[in-house]
Amino acid sequence: MPSVSPFPSPSRGQQERQRIPPPPDPIQRFILALKGQNVTTATIDNSGKKTRRKKQVDYSSTILEKLFDAVRWLTRSKQAFVDYSTVWMVGINEFCKDRENMSSYVDDSEDFKHVSFNLQQLLHAHSIDSSIGDEWKSELMACFEALAKSTKRFEQVILALISQPPEDDIIGNLASQMSSLRSATCSNDQTAIKSRLHDIARLVVPGGELRPSFGSTVGKHEVGFSHPQIARLLIPLKYLALLESDYEGTIANISAGALPVTDDLFPAHLYPLGTKYNPKNISKGLFRGHAWILAYKIIFTAPSSAKTISYKEVAHKSKARTNKLRHVTPKTIAYACLHVTFAMSSTSTWKCDMSPFSKEQFYTNLVEVLTPDTKWRRSLFRMANELIFGRAEGLEIQPELATTEGPSDIQLMAQQNEANDNSDDDNDNEDEDEDEELRRLTPGLLLHPFLPLNS
Repeated sequence: MPSVSPFPSPSRGQQERQRIPPPPDPIQRFILALKGQNVTTATIDNSGKKTRRKKQVDYSSTILEKLFDAVRWLTRSKQAFVDYSTVWMVGINEFCKDRENMSSYVDDSEDFKHVSFNLQQLLHAHSIDSSIGDEWKSELMACFEALAKSTKRFEQVILALISQPPEDDIIGNLASQMSSLRSATCSNDQTAIKSRLHDIARLVVPGGELRPSFGSTVGKHEVGFSHPQIARLLIPLKYLALLESDYEGTIANISAGALPVTDDLFPAHLYPLGTKYNPKNISKGLFRGHAWILAYKIIFTAPSSAKTISYKEVAHKSKARTNKLRHVTPKTIAYACLHVTFAMSSTSTWKCDMSPFSKEQFYTNLVEVLTPDTKWRRSLFRMANELIFGRAEGLEIQPELATTEGPSDIQLMAQQNEANDNSDDDNDNEDEDEDEELRRLTPGLLLHPFLPLNS
């Protein structure tokens, strides 16, 4: 009678996983994660016949995950509409301008020639627009440098990317994934704001009650200019008096395009309730409305902190603190304003067009307004920091923890272990002497290893 193994036979999937090669080093793993790797696996069916087939293996990569995390934060804090193909081409071009930058990572001259050739092919395939101005180029380089800070192996990453055959377009693939992730980040943040629009609006409309009310899943006919209270927040302040005097006619003119809502007009929700439009003093009250403050909290601190307009401490570490955002900035304010404006509209998804209102141009306009360091801006930022971070100056900078002088015990232990392994076998006698001394001093421990020393 044949013996039966007490252990079950591995399934086909388990057999295939057993034959997948071990994970490569982090840089190879990064490249394989971008490419997707076909691995030939062998299985044996019930009849004993061996079959082979290709299997797609998705390698996970810590480097790629860190780069993607950087893209998510860049979208929220620096560039919500940047093209990452241009970021990579401008960044790599600047990185490789100096031969020393590349030669320090490429040892062999033939390898250097290969990398240089690939670089020229890449730059030709992804031609950089010569009309890129210095200001925009510095913005692109800021994004590239932020990606560089996300991983300690960034220089090796660049060399690995350039070393790939140009026809594989590995950089184009990476840039495409990053641009898709940027769009997905905006979409996710928009969903977070849209689902809480009722709570945001309730805190800023007169009386604190919405009529008609709506839930977390907002239909396009429930908000926008279809809702009388939301319409008063969404409409440009310039048209608010018209809306108050003739609601039906003003909404009809907006729908017909006779009264265009464009990206160069400030929505009424950016101002405190009751503000009258004054073209001679357009900055008075601007950004003093509270809707964007609540959106900012949802995106950068935590949804729980957006239950009140005033500062509310969060129980866990916020995105802002994790990413060392200690105070409001022109771009983070513009990002929050854009999202709350879009959430109030009847447009259902982030990718939808809002013509003649351009999301990107609206964001750019707000950044330009908020960038000059003026007395007006400093006052605004103090107010915003107080409501969002609890202090007019922003989050308090935590002092760095003091470090011990010299190497730590762990480092000393590692050094001594390495030295002992490389030393002569005479040290074995020293270990035996130490063991004998231990037996002499603590004989009871040999019989009762769990007794305390004073037993």
